[in-house]
Parts: sequence; structure tokens; C-alpha cells
Amino acid sequence: MEQRRSVRPPNWAELAERLADETEGAVVVKGDMLRKWLLAAEDARAEWRESAMPEGARR
Repeated sequence: MEQRRSVRPPNWAELAERLADETEGAVVVKGDMLRKWLLAAEDARAEWRESAMPEGARR
């Protein structure tokens, strides 16, 4: 039962394979590239949030 309750997220290679399957081969990348895209998107979102804060609300 313990193993059934645990959730193991897919690794980057598995995600890359799923992406290729879902896009019927239109998007074929390695797992490491997906990881880099995610990190870049998270950085961009953090920068946007910081720039969207009113001046007095910034830390």
C-alpha cells in the first residue's frame, strides 16, 4: 500500500519522450533541454513578478 500511495514524477527523459509522442514528433528534444526550459521559465516568471510589484511593496 505504501508504494501505491507514493507518486513518482516522471524524469526529464520520460517527459521528453511523452512530448515527442504527444506532438507526433513535431517537438523532439532531450530531457536536459526540457529542464533548462523550465528553469528559464521560472526565472522569467520571478523577474516578471518582481517588476509587477508596486515600488513600495518590494523587499
